[in-house]
Amino acid sequence: MRKTFLRAATTLIAILLFEGKPCLAEFLQVVHTNDLHSLLEPSVDKTRPGYARLKFALDSLKLTAASKGVRTLTLDAGDFAEGSPFYLVDGGAAAWQTLNLMGYDAVVIGNHDWLAGASHLDKILGSVAPNFALLGANFSFHSKFNNLSAYFRPYIELTVNDVRIAVIGLTTDEPEFSWLIEEGSVSNPAYSLLKHLPYLRKNNDFVFVLSHLGKD
Repeated sequence: MRKTFLRAATTLIAILLFEGKPCLAEFLQVVHTNDLHSLLEPSVDKTRPGYARLKFALDSLKLTAASKGVRTLTLDAGDFAEGSPFYLVDGGAAAWQTLNLMGYDAVVIGNHDWLAGASHLDKILGSVAPNFALLGANFSFHSKFNNLSAYFRPYIELTVNDVRIAVIGLTTDEPEFSWLIEEGSVSNPAYSLLKHLPYLRKNNDFVFVLSHLGKD
C-alpha cells in the first residue's frame, strides 16, 4: 500500500420526486487520496507529490467543481502518518497536523497510522484535534483512551441537496499490524460492514465504503 493516489470522480445522484414532479439530478464530485506516507516535502515523483502540491490539486478540483455548482466530498483512505524520516521525529504528529490543513471531509485509519500503538495515537489526537471525520468501523480500543473515543466513529452521514449519503470506514486486519494496537484490536472488515449496512441502507440513499484494504 505504498503508492500515492489522487482520484477524482463525479457521481450523478438522481433525486426522484414523486407525485407527478419531474426527476432532478445533482452531481457530486468525490476526490480520493491514499498512502500519503508523511510526504511533507515536495518530490519530482508525480505519484509522491508532497502535501503542498497535493493541497493545490485538491483546491483546484474543488474550485472548478464549485464554479459549476457541484459539491465535493474529499476523502483519504489512510497510511498518511508514517513513511518518511519525519515520523521518526514526532511519531507522525506533523502529518496529522498537516492533514488538518488539507480540507478532508473524512479519513479512514490505515495500518501505518497506528504503528506506535493506541496510547501514542490517543496523545496525538489530544494535541492535534482532527477537523475531519476519523473513521474506523472495525477499529476498537480501550475506553480509557478518551481522545480515541472522542474522535473515532464507524461512519458519517451527510446530506447533499436533500440526498442522504453515508461513508463507512474500514481498515486492514492483517495480523502483522493489528497486534501493535495494545489494549485494542482490528476486527474482520467484512463482518463490521455487514453489522452497519442494514442501518446505513435504511437511512441513506447512498453508502460509500472508504477502505484501507488493498486491491483484493
